[in-house]
Amino acid sequence: SSLGAVVIYPPVAAHPCDPLVIGYSKLSGTVFPIGDTTVFTTFTNRVGYSYGCSFNVHVKGAVEQIGDLIAKVNTLTQMKAATRHHLVVKLEAALKAVNSGHTPTACHEMTDFIHAINAEKEKQLAPASIADLIVSGARIKVVLGCP
Repeated sequence: SSLGAVVIYPPVAAHPCDPLVIGYSKLSGTVFPIGDTTVFTTFTNRVGYSYGCSFNVHVKGAVEQIGDLIAKVNTLTQMKAATRHHLVVKLEAALKAVNSGHTPTACHEMTDFIHAINAEKEKQLAPASIADLIVSGARIKVVLGCP
């Protein structure tokens, strides 16, 4: 969503002879904001010895996701160059709108992108590619907070 994404990371396996109590500064399954969040982890064994480490979680915002989608569209060589250009122009317009703070325009451009992809059904792209592009466009609309 525009607030971030639910991030789930796997549990740490403990040795059966030395059970650990594991603490996280931000729990798996919670919403992480867009951008970088450092998660600190503390491991405490049964005798009270503790050690810790950290890892970074990166949640992509609309700008990064649109950039990724432009790159993905540009790799679709089975599509006519003119069609590919038409789709990239819509995504670049959405990116420009996001960077200018015009979210309604960005939402409109993403909707147009999805409609253009739907128009390609059974023409130039495999159904899996079409579905992937539509899902990516819809996810970006959610991140933007589009109606």
